[in-house]
Amino acid sequence: MADKLKITGVSVPSELSAGDTYKIYVSVQNIDTGPGWTVSAKALVNSVGLVQLNPTQVFLTSGMGQLFYSDTLTMPNATEIIYCQPYYWDGTQWVDGQRFAAGPYKIALVGGTASLYGEIHSDKGLVANAKATLTGPQSYTSYSDTSGRFQFLDVPIGTYTLTLTKAGYRTWSESVVLDLAGIGYDIFPYMTSEVAATIQGFIHDSGGSPIPAVSIAINGRTTATQIDGTFTASDIEPGPYTIVCTKTSWQNASKEVTLVAGDNQVDITMLAVGETPPSKSWWDKHWKEVAIGGGCAAAIGGGIALAVRKRKR
Repeated sequence: MADKLKITGVSVPSELSAGDTYKIYVSVQNIDTGPGWTVSAKALVNSVGLVQLNPTQVFLTSGMGQLFYSDTLTMPNATEIIYCQPYYWDGTQWVDGQRFAAGPYKIALVGGTASLYGEIHSDKGLVANAKATLTGPQSYTSYSDTSGRFQFLDVPIGTYTLTLTKAGYRTWSESVVLDLAGIGYDIFPYMTSEVAATIQGFIHDSGGSPIPAVSIAINGRTTATQIDGTFTASDIEPGPYTIVCTKTSWQNASKEVTLVAGDNQVDITMLAVGETPPSKSWWDKHWKEVAIGGGCAAAIGGGIALAVRKRKR
């Protein structure tokens, strides 16, 4: 029976003064190799008496642990004494399990800090260099290392939104509650690799110079070019699209594209109002038929020379 339960404090101990508010945190683990046990935990505080911890009871199988915590208490003086007093259900009654405790028992100030540790997984394995943003009472930023791990240390307790971003992956976001001071929380988010298409576009004039502030429409979605003539449109379902470019004093331009998952490069030329497309040279117009008639570069030259000689005759 002496090895049935293991009771340990899990928060960082704090120096408390009279008037401080605090909570009690206890980790109860069933280290028995037999069947599970229903466990309840209480704390004996010399100025308060026996304090029930939450949850009021839990069923623990072998090797399973549970965190119990108290409501907010107030330190009446500098000599407060707290003891751990767990109970377990022996099948007939609740039995005082204090003799099974292996301390020390710990307390933490209310309104303290907690830490968040994460390891990012994905369908491609661990995700390195992902940006992790924790937004709530305050905002924090971290980046995952080569093992996909990130951390936020000594964050004021409260409710936060954790957002993970990285190019090539869909954004991951979830609410995180850090409500137990002195605790290190672990989270194992799973990011999905990006299967959508992204367009990296460049709009320029007939001379190759960039055209800024061009309105871009992609099947109902809109964006505009930057000062360098580039634009980006992301998170698009792969497939066929028509890209339409418009700007005052410029002729409308459009291009049919078929987007694939990942990056897609698009290059579009716009003409100023009144500008005509550059005329094609004789070579641009006839190079195909000359190539067919000549067979190769050397024969092409001979074919042309022959045609000239025939005209002289």
